[in-house]
Amino acid sequence: MKSPKSEAESRRRKVGTIGGTVRPLIATIKQTLVTMPGINRLVPGGRKPVTHLYPYQKVELPLAYRGQHSIDWFKCIGCELCAKVCPNECIYFEFYEVEPTSEFLNPSRAQLDEMKKVIRRPAVDIGHCLFCGNC
Repeated sequence: MKSPKSEAESRRRKVGTIGGTVRPLIATIKQTLVTMPGINRLVPGGRKPVTHLYPYQKVELPLAYRGQHSIDWFKCIGCELCAKVCPNECIYFEFYEVEPTSEFLNPSRAQLDEMKKVIRRPAVDIGHCLFCGNC
């Protein structure tokens, strides 16, 4: 009859043997091949890279993409149609004081109060915006 100590030792992996050293090493190499994207590109059937080098590789946006607002002040004529069609009423117009030599002072494009030298420009409250695209 064997002692309990000898049974536990017989079930344990032998550290000095080839099987005890090589098996964990093979398992580590297999897992490395699965997880490392650089090696996966070399292996046939590997995963595609997840990241894109933005300035050099353009990312194709989905059709339903809704990004941040960028209001072009030079294209705005101050008609307030965007504020009228906004379902959440998050577009409002602010008044800015400008100098007579300012590049934002373009009377043909924006409504200007000649007496106060104030110009009206649109602003969007992003917290209430639905990004519906009506504007």
